[in-house]
Formats: sequence, structure tokens, C-alpha cells
Amino acid sequence: MESDLQDSVASILRRDLQNGGVAMASDTETARFSLLVTQEKFSSRVLSVDANGKALDNEIRLVVSFRLIPAELDETAAEQQLELVRQLSFSGSDELGQRNEAALMKNDMRNDMASQIIRRLEVQLR
Repeated sequence: MESDLQDSVASILRRDLQNGGVAMASDTETARFSLLVTQEKFSSRVLSVDANGKALDNEIRLVVSFRLIPAELDETAAEQQLELVRQLSFSGSDELGQRNEAALMKNDMRNDMASQIIRRLEVQLR
């Protein structure tokens, strides 16, 4: 598994797969499959504002692209993409609280995304 991000979907996948009993190969030559996370991208947009123009509701979107590459496959495996969308509502003027809440939601989304990828892999590898 490869990725440049810390606390990323890739690192959560590694942890969850190991906790689930999946043996991780020490290098790509001995691996039966390689799981490559090629993109992890958050975006957001404002859904509603108050009378002063302050955002009340935001939509947070997480898009992750990945490839599961069997060891015996010489060509590039097809890239797969999953997307999660959550709505985050704010009230009041607590900027620090809003940032903390957004960070917690992003962390939850990464965990949810890792779970969805694992479920997809389970189906594909049956």
C-alpha cells in the first residue's frame, strides 16, 4: 500500500487490514496483490448562509481513487473511485469549534471510506 499522506485513507486501510488478519507482504515482489491509493481529495461548498453571509451549512466531499493490482497482472489494473458526501451544520460564532468539528468529520469520513474500500475488495476477491 502506498500513499504520501499521514492519517490518510491509505494508512487507515493498512491498519484495518492488519487488524482484520490480512498478512502484509514486506515488498511488492512477494505480495499477491498491491493496493495503491492514487488520490484522496476533500472539497467543500457552502449550502446555506445566514443574513450576515456567514456559512450555516457546508457540504464536505471526499473522493478516493485506488487500484487493486494482482501480482500476476503485468498491465495496470483499472482505477476505482469512491465518493462520500456529508453535510455539516454550524450555528453560532465559535470558529474554533467549527474547525474542530470539520476535522472530526473528515477523520470519520476517512474511516468510513476505508471501510467501504475493504467491503468492495471483499466482494471483488470472492
